[in-house]
Amino acid sequence: LDPALLRPGRVDMTIAFGYAGRDAMRELFSAIYSILEGDARGSRMKSVKKASGQGEKQHVEATLTQRKRQCLSKEKIEELASEFASRIPEGEFTAAEIQGHLLNYKNEPEAAINAVEEWVRSVRAKRKEKEQSK
Repeated sequence: LDPALLRPGRVDMTIAFGYAGRDAMRELFSAIYSILEGDARGSRMKSVKKASGQGEKQHVEATLTQRKRQCLSKEKIEELASEFASRIPEGEFTAAEIQGHLLNYKNEPEAAINAVEEWVRSVRAKRKEKEQSK
């Protein structure tokens, strides 16, 4: 940033955000895929259960089956989080970059894991291209 933007009186505090370590990667994964009380995914299941009529019941059953796949146990989420973190080089990507990847697969944690290595290659290629264009 321009030094004029960082002069005393304009900025009270500066904080450096570094690159994510394994713990931060696991925590991001867990935060995104854990279902918390009041989470929309959980509350939608309750409203779906109230359906009536044959067509609605078939839709409800399909929706509930899909929702059950999305509701992972805490232990499973921790296991997947460790797997995810192990596939990303430590100290090379920011938490924001990792979060962006995860949000592309908001309801598909396994897909986020399966796609992460290609994502790493893609981000590296974009960085290299940007560096070469300078």
